[in-house]
Amino acid sequence: MIRVLVNGAAGRMGQLACTAIGNAGDLELVARCGRGDDLVARIRSERVDVAVDFTLPEVAGSNALAMVAAGARPIIGTSGLMPAQREELARRCAASRLGGVVAPNFAIGALLLMHFS
Repeated sequence: MIRVLVNGAAGRMGQLACTAIGNAGDLELVARCGRGDDLVARIRSERVDVAVDFTLPEVAGSNALAMVAAGARPIIGTSGLMPAQREELARRCAASRLGGVVAPNFAIGALLLMHFS
C-alpha cells in the first residue's frame, strides 16, 4: 500500500482527492492536512510515501519543498508555481532520489493519478 497525505484536504479538490484515494485498492489515505497543521511532522509521523498538495499558490512551493525534505514524493495540483520554484523542486527531488509531479491543470493530472494508482 502507498501511504498518502492530502494537504488542503478540506477544499473541493482536496476532498475529491481524499475520496479517490480512499476508493483505490493500492493507496491508503493516512493523513489530511490543512492550514495550521505541521505538514512535516505529519509526513514523518505517518510515514507518508506520497503527499498531494491542493492549497494556495502562495504556499504550494514551500509546501512542496517541505514534503521532499520530510521524505515524501510531492504531487502538486496547485497552480501558480513559478518556473524557478519548479526548477528548485526538481533539483531537490533529484538530490533526495524522490519522484514528484507538478500538475497545475489537474484535469489531466487526475487522469494520470487514477491511471498510475
